[in-house]
Order: sequence, then structure tokens, then C-alpha cells
Amino acid sequence: RERGKMLIRNSLTTMLLVAITLVSGMSTNCFGDEPPNSHLQRVQELLQERHDVLAQRVEMLEVLFKGSVVSPIDVSKARDELFAAKLELAQSRDERVAILKEQVANLQQIEKYCQVLVERGVANMSDVLEAKSNRLRVEIELERALSKE
Repeated sequence: RERGKMLIRNSLTTMLLVAITLVSGMSTNCFGDEPPNSHLQRVQELLQERHDVLAQRVEMLEVLFKGSVVSPIDVSKARDELFAAKLELAQSRDERVAILKEQVANLQQIEKYCQVLVERGVANMSDVLEAKSNRLRVEIELERALSKE
């Protein structure tokens, strides 16, 4: 019976030491010497890099479109990805609203072009409905941003 009590006491002592070590390690940043803000800074750097890559892609697709190599939908979809990246980088409400307005205009172009393709028999109504759904999603986001004054 004494032996059982001693085992329990030793187990509890070990658990207590582990807990103290973990807590003290967390307070001194046991994951390295980097300050916590360095992760936020890294996220910002990655967001900026993604934005820059998407901007290059849009430029490339615009050149290819002028040479009749890609469709305007390809260009508009790439622009839409770029707008999403810009939104992640936006620092203010006004900046977000401006980006969302541009994005809505871009999605309206996609929607119109899809409708033309349906009329020509090259696409189906599903494409138009997808384009409309995407535009409505961003318009809702815009209205929400505008309501936060």
C-alpha cells in the first residue's frame, strides 16, 4: 500500500514538473527566439508575394488575350484572384470598399461574357449561373463593408 502511494506521489510530482516546464517554456517562447510578431510579418510578406505573383499572371494573360491565345474569361478570373489577394492586404475599410467595387465590375464582365457564350452555343447556363453567383457573393461582401461605417 505504501508503495502505491509512493508511485502516485512520484507520478504527480513528475506531472507537476512537466507542467511547470511547459508553462515556463511558453512564457520564454520555447519555439525559438523569434518574437511573436515575426509570424505576422511573415504572413504579410507571403500575402504580398502572392499578390505580386497574381499581378504578373494577370499581365501575362492580358498579353496572351491580345494575341487571341486566351479568352477574356481567363483574364477576368485571374483578375478576380488578384482582387482577393488585394483584399487580404487591405488595411482600411475604404481600401476594401474600393477593391470590392472593382471586383464587382470585373465579375459583371465575366457574367456578360458567359451570357454571350451561351447565346453563341459555346457555353451552357451553368457557367452564367456560376458567374452570377460569384458576382452576388462579392456584392454582398461590398454591402456588408459599406454598412460598417
